[in-house]
Amino acid sequence: MWNREKLALVSPVFVILLGQFCIRLFADRCGNWAWLPFCLFYWALIGGLTWLLGGWLSIRRWLQPARGKRWWLALSILFPVALTFPILLPNRHLLLSAPALLGTALFVLLNPSLEELYWRGLLLDVNPKWPRWVSASYSLFFFTLHHAWLGVISPAGRHSSAFVGTILMGMLWMFLRFTTNSLRWPILSHFLVNLLGLSVPVFLGLYVP
Repeated sequence: MWNREKLALVSPVFVILLGQFCIRLFADRCGNWAWLPFCLFYWALIGGLTWLLGGWLSIRRWLQPARGKRWWLALSILFPVALTFPILLPNRHLLLSAPALLGTALFVLLNPSLEELYWRGLLLDVNPKWPRWVSASYSLFFFTLHHAWLGVISPAGRHSSAFVGTILMGMLWMFLRFTTNSLRWPILSHFLVNLLGLSVPVFLGLYVP
């Protein structure tokens, strides 16, 4: 019989398969703007899975105040800033157009929280009996694989830096989740990466590494 734990365990497979179908469907019709209907679908999907399979009590637990030393907060800010500032500084003008500005506002408002709740909340707790390294590897593998959707609409998504960056940030956010027993700092760090890393200009093909 399928219970919540088993459904959560297999859910990344369906998230990736449905996501690939969705992005390819919209790419044929919307070009670089396929990211918008795809993200709306993706956010609804992972938000619904988190709510149905994790539940309100789990969400509250994942969003509880961060524990541990304050310098974990500094790490969650400084690492993404150091990683993305060399990209932002010479290309900051790409955020100033109305479409990029509005798209970025929508993306950074929704994406960090919903992704962290699913990939570092639900999936890291998918099986309480697993050692942490197994849960972490499971989540990171599918998180990295999922981000291959970007390569369908943007050359930047096929660049090696996108693959390496996804792994590095995924590892940092898992480390922060385990260390602070909360998703607050991972969400903040994720927000900075999405904002300073020119996510929407990358989606639109305005910036290519």
